[in-house]
Amino acid sequence: MMKKGFMLLIAAIGLSLFLVGCSKEKDDFGIGKAQKIEVVSADNPEVVLHVIENKDEVHGFVEKLKINKWSAEDLPSDATKGAMYKLYQEDTVKLGESKTDEKGLKQIATMITYKDRPFIKLSTKKTNFEL
Repeated sequence: MMKKGFMLLIAAIGLSLFLVGCSKEKDDFGIGKAQKIEVVSADNPEVVLHVIENKDEVHGFVEKLKINKWSAEDLPSDATKGAMYKLYQEDTVKLGESKTDEKGLKQIATMITYKDRPFIKLSTKKTNFEL
Protein backbone atom coordinates (compact mmCIF):
# COMPACT_ATOMS: atom_id res chain seq x y z
CA MET A 1 0.00 0.00 0.00
CA MET A 2 2.81 2.40 0.90
CA LYS A 3 4.69 1.49 -2.26
CA LYS A 4 1.64 2.26 -4.42
CA GLY A 5 1.19 5.68 -2.78
CA PHE A 6 4.87 6.47 -3.25
CA MET A 7 4.71 5.56 -6.95
CA LEU A 8 1.62 7.77 -7.41
CA LEU A 9 3.44 10.66 -5.75
CA ILE A 10 6.50 10.20 -8.00
CA ALA A 11 4.25 10.02 -11.10
CA ALA A 12 2.39 13.20 -10.07
CA ILE A 13 5.64 15.09 -9.49
CA GLY A 14 7.06 13.88 -12.82
CA LEU A 15 3.91 14.91 -14.68
CA SER A 16 3.95 18.34 -13.00
CA LEU A 17 7.58 18.93 -13.99
CA PHE A 18 6.84 17.83 -17.55
CA LEU A 19 3.87 20.19 -17.87
CA VAL A 20 5.80 23.13 -16.40
CA GLY A 21 8.65 22.47 -18.83
CA CYS A 22 6.22 22.40 -21.76
CA SER A 23 4.72 25.74 -20.81
CA LYS A 24 8.08 27.53 -20.70
CA GLU A 25 8.00 29.96 -23.58
CA LYS A 26 10.13 32.93 -24.47
CA ASP A 27 8.50 36.22 -23.67
CA ASP A 28 7.96 37.06 -27.34
CA PHE A 29 4.18 37.44 -27.26
CA GLY A 30 3.92 34.37 -29.50
CA ILE A 31 5.51 35.97 -32.55
CA GLY A 32 8.55 33.69 -32.29
CA LYS A 33 6.33 31.04 -33.89
CA ALA A 34 5.84 33.09 -37.06
CA GLN A 35 6.38 31.23 -40.32
CA LYS A 36 5.66 34.05 -42.75
CA ILE A 37 5.85 37.85 -42.56
CA GLU A 38 4.18 40.23 -44.96
CA VAL A 39 5.45 43.79 -45.12
CA VAL A 40 2.51 45.96 -46.13
CA SER A 41 1.82 49.63 -46.59
CA ALA A 42 0.53 51.21 -43.38
CA ASP A 43 -1.65 53.49 -45.50
CA ASN A 44 -3.14 50.61 -47.48
CA PRO A 45 -2.75 47.26 -45.64
CA GLU A 46 -3.98 45.36 -48.70
CA VAL A 47 -0.83 46.30 -50.66
CA VAL A 48 1.90 43.74 -49.92
CA LEU A 49 5.35 45.27 -50.40
CA HIS A 50 7.47 42.24 -49.47
CA VAL A 51 7.01 38.69 -48.18
CA ILE A 52 9.46 36.86 -45.92
CA GLU A 53 8.91 33.09 -45.94
CA ASN A 54 12.39 31.65 -45.57
CA LYS A 55 12.58 30.06 -42.11
CA ASP A 56 16.01 31.55 -41.33
CA GLU A 57 14.99 35.02 -42.48
CA VAL A 58 11.77 34.94 -40.41
CA HIS A 59 13.72 33.77 -37.36
CA GLY A 60 16.36 36.47 -37.94
CA PHE A 61 13.66 39.14 -38.21
CA VAL A 62 12.08 38.10 -34.91
CA GLU A 63 15.47 37.84 -33.17
CA LYS A 64 16.48 41.35 -34.30
CA LEU A 65 13.37 42.76 -32.64
CA LYS A 66 14.86 41.94 -29.19
CA ILE A 67 11.37 41.84 -27.72
CA ASN A 68 12.60 41.07 -24.21
CA LYS A 69 14.14 44.59 -24.10
CA TRP A 70 10.95 46.44 -25.07
CA SER A 71 9.15 48.69 -22.61
CA ALA A 72 5.62 50.09 -22.80
CA GLU A 73 5.35 53.77 -23.71
CA ASP A 74 2.59 56.15 -24.75
CA LEU A 75 2.64 56.78 -28.47
CA PRO A 76 3.00 60.49 -29.31
CA SER A 77 -0.10 61.91 -30.99
CA ASP A 78 1.94 63.25 -33.91
CA ALA A 79 3.53 59.89 -34.76
CA THR A 80 3.24 58.92 -38.43
CA LYS A 81 2.84 55.27 -39.39
CA GLY A 82 5.72 53.77 -41.33
CA ALA A 83 5.43 50.11 -42.26
CA MET A 84 3.08 47.38 -41.12
CA TYR A 85 4.10 43.76 -40.65
CA LYS A 86 1.61 40.90 -40.65
CA LEU A 87 2.94 37.73 -39.03
CA TYR A 88 1.49 34.32 -39.89
CA GLN A 89 1.72 30.82 -38.42
CA GLU A 90 0.29 27.49 -39.47
CA ASP A 91 -2.80 26.64 -37.47
CA THR A 92 -2.23 24.28 -34.53
CA VAL A 93 -3.00 20.59 -35.07
CA LYS A 94 -5.91 19.76 -32.79
CA LEU A 95 -6.93 16.48 -31.20
CA GLY A 96 -8.25 14.11 -33.85
CA GLU A 97 -6.48 15.87 -36.73
CA SER A 98 -3.41 14.51 -38.44
CA LYS A 99 -0.35 16.56 -39.28
CA THR A 100 -0.96 15.75 -42.95
CA ASP A 101 -4.32 17.56 -43.01
CA GLU A 102 -4.03 20.72 -45.10
CA LYS A 103 -3.52 23.67 -42.79
CA GLY A 104 -3.43 27.25 -43.95
CA LEU A 105 -1.49 30.03 -42.34
CA LYS A 106 -3.39 32.26 -39.95
CA GLN A 107 -2.42 35.75 -38.91
CA ILE A 108 -1.05 35.76 -35.35
CA ALA A 109 0.13 39.36 -35.01
CA THR A 110 0.29 42.79 -36.57
CA MET A 111 3.15 45.16 -35.92
CA ILE A 112 3.22 48.82 -36.96
CA THR A 113 6.39 50.88 -37.01
CA TYR A 114 6.51 54.67 -37.07
CA LYS A 115 8.53 57.08 -39.20
CA ASP A 116 11.28 58.92 -37.34
CA ARG A 117 10.11 57.51 -34.00
CA PRO A 118 11.40 54.49 -32.03
CA PHE A 119 7.88 53.17 -31.40
CA ILE A 120 6.11 49.96 -32.36
CA LYS A 121 2.48 48.99 -31.96
CA LEU A 122 2.09 45.23 -31.55
CA SER A 123 -1.29 43.51 -31.69
CA THR A 124 -1.77 39.80 -31.11
CA LYS A 125 -4.84 37.82 -30.17
CA LYS A 126 -3.80 38.14 -26.51
CA THR A 127 -2.16 41.56 -26.37
CA ASN A 128 -2.18 45.06 -27.78
CA PHE A 129 0.91 47.12 -26.92
CA GLU A 130 2.41 50.45 -27.87
CA LEU A 131 6.15 50.21 -27.26
